Amino acid sequence: MAELESWEEVDAEGNDILSPPPEVIRLGAVAIRDMLRKFLDAERTRVLNMSGLGINYIPNEVFVVKGLTELFLNENKFKTVPEDIAKLSELKRLHLNANLLRQFPLNICDLPLEKLAI
Repeated sequence: MAELESWEEVDAEGNDILSPPPEVIRLGAVAIRDMLRKFLDAERTRVLNMSGLGINYIPNEVFVVKGLTELFLNENKFKTVPEDIAKLSELKRLHLNANLLRQFPLNICDLPLEKLAI
């Protein structure tokens, strides 16, 4: 991972990553690189940690990470969880602490969750 520090260009062709949320873009290139690293690691580890980014919504790219079993979204600013959460059909642990949540979609009950932290 240390070699990522010197990257000048990232080719994400063939991945479902469209664009980082504006909150991440405002943090600069290092934050964008770190977010990309998290997505690439998640495909291997099946765990995605997007905590503490200050994002206002869950990026669509989260919902296409194959085989995701644990998702950390703590300490952000979103108010709802989109219905697309049901696309994460293998999700066992969902962490949503310290957000501004007001509602959940009904289909969250269709997930095989063992833990829901809110």
